[in-house]
Amino acid sequence: MPRIDRMTSPVSTLPPEDRHSPKIGVLYSSWTSQPDNIAVVSDLLRTSRLRNHDRGIDGTLVFDGEIFVQFMYGDSRLVRALQGAIWADTRHRGILLLHDGPVKPSCVPTAWRSGWASPDALKIFRHAPLTDRDRVAEFLALLPAFDLL
Repeated sequence: MPRIDRMTSPVSTLPPEDRHSPKIGVLYSSWTSQPDNIAVVSDLLRTSRLRNHDRGIDGTLVFDGEIFVQFMYGDSRLVRALQGAIWADTRHRGILLLHDGPVKPSCVPTAWRSGWASPDALKIFRHAPLTDRDRVAEFLALLPAFDLL
């Protein structure tokens, strides 16, 4: 799959009456640009929990010591804005887009969670080839193995 170039976009919260665009899911992996700075990672995990919940975006962000894998689901305008902010964030590098589009709502976590994963749990998302595999289902099936808050 292609690596994503960085782009910028403001992240905001839409008023409830404006949350009528289709819901989408985005799954990506990225490498940390600061592998020796665990405080940066902890801050990312904590901030994602607080901000994404407030924005009405559901999903999960996990880190295994080298890479992040994140699934985001919600109003397409909010998810796109968050996606743009993430792509522009210098704490990530080598972003690999694994899924971008519709997701069955019944499969999606109904809250935002973040935490830690063992390196073996995320290895299938490090160098994902182009396939017809359902990467979102594979990621969501791993949630019980992660240490999430």
